[in-house]
Amino acid sequence: MKTYISGPISSDPDYIKHFSEAESFLLGTGDTPVSPSKLDCAEEGLVTHSWNYFMRKALQMLCECEAIYMLEGYEKSRGARLELSVAKELDMLIYFEKGEDL
Repeated sequence: MKTYISGPISSDPDYIKHFSEAESFLLGTGDTPVSPSKLDCAEEGLVTHSWNYFMRKALQMLCECEAIYMLEGYEKSRGARLELSVAKELDMLIYFEKGEDL
């Protein structure tokens, strides 16, 4: 099952480490992790992009998945809250790193 990883990126200086740990965890469960931390727009020749640009790319990735995995601290991230809202509306499976329930 493809599982999208959602959590703070712009406010977390260690986001690459946190997303990588989540990827390893999901691989261990047999899921296929999908991580927005791997978004690379270099092929477009642009150096910087807006938050809106990255969120549109991330939401495309999310919509290709069956589940979402919310990292600790997601509550503080505008993007992660948006991704969770979309996942709820699409009736996706929702998992939390902290093990909380909806």
